[in-house]
Amino acid sequence: MKTFEIKDVLSAVNIQEAMQYVGKTGYFGNNLIEIQKAVQDRVADTLGAIDEKANWGAIFQYDFNLVGHNCSTLFLPADKVKDDGKRYREIDTYKEFIAVTNVDLGKILSIRLRDNPEIETSGILSSIVECKNKLQGVDIGGASYTMHDLFKRYEFYNVNDSEWAPFCLEVV
Repeated sequence: MKTFEIKDVLSAVNIQEAMQYVGKTGYFGNNLIEIQKAVQDRVADTLGAIDEKANWGAIFQYDFNLVGHNCSTLFLPADKVKDDGKRYREIDTYKEFIAVTNVDLGKILSIRLRDNPEIETSGILSSIVECKNKLQGVDIGGASYTMHDLFKRYEFYNVNDSEWAPFCLEVV
């Protein structure tokens, strides 16, 4: 999994430091969630220019292949992104689901979108769908989710650790 430190994200505040990255690859966004998603999805581009006079703060210009260009307020240089060396996979079985989430049928589970954490929902875990000993999906609060979708897009609230966690297992 790719990780980075917030201190390495550049903005208008550290524009002089950012100048050295013109022509180099990195990740763009207008907030930390967008940067995190770009890193996670491996969507990088080249910093084409820095517009110091952009009055809305979107000083980092990229994607000059389009008519005009795109701008963002934040830039994370690709060389500041590290691979933690860990690999993760989807939850495959009912037992793994319970072990990861600490939630069984009939209990409440809270989930949220990773790239838009203000979209959060809670509901009773009402069913777990398995086919040929492989977990396919779950129903939470009347809504159905595939395990692939939960792995890629969601995280759950781990009441034991009092923090949000991904729907996955580390591959050892």
